[in-house]
Amino acid sequence: MAATARKSKLDLLEALIAHPRTPENERQAAQAMLTRLVEKQHAEAKANYIDPTWYGAKYDEVPRFCATSVITKAIREEIKTIRKVAKKVSGDGSVKLHDPIGDAPADLKFSVTTSHHGSINITISNVPDEWGWVQEDRYGTGKAEDWPSEPLRTLGQALKALANAYNHDNSDITTDYFDQRFFLSVNACKGDAPYGVSVA
Repeated sequence: MAATARKSKLDLLEALIAHPRTPENERQAAQAMLTRLVEKQHAEAKANYIDPTWYGAKYDEVPRFCATSVITKAIREEIKTIRKVAKKVSGDGSVKLHDPIGDAPADLKFSVTTSHHGSINITISNVPDEWGWVQEDRYGTGKAEDWPSEPLRTLGQALKALANAYNHDNSDITTDYFDQRFFLSVNACKGDAPYGVSVA
């Protein structure tokens, strides 16, 4: 109702300003009123605006417009630190919370790279078969295949969360609009396979 009344007032003021018989002093007063009304509308719209962009917790820890390689290095260093800390606290007998990255098998290797498209790719390799893979016939073909295990998928989700802490996302899939700081993939390789499967 208020919006309708305001629109009506705007129309009246614009008509008064445009009318050729409006005295100059009234035209100036109407113009001043119109300016104030429009400015008030803009101020209200700005006050009610909510930025739909999602920002990760560590978004500001790297320069805003830095190269993706800078973020890649930060992610790589964070994984290395988590693994190092986990080794130090694992044998002291104290109670500690489970950390999927720190507690994953020691033989695992992590590769964090970036492509020329600005994507970040995290690859887990040297995954022990008994820990990281399960044999399942998911398609009912009578032939079991290797699939990522629950612990491997949990590790993948933890790595995804770690990396996305540096990300932002203002995408709108309903309009095919994509606005992210970087696109992310987390894959695991079975044995010597050159390509991995998604685990996050």
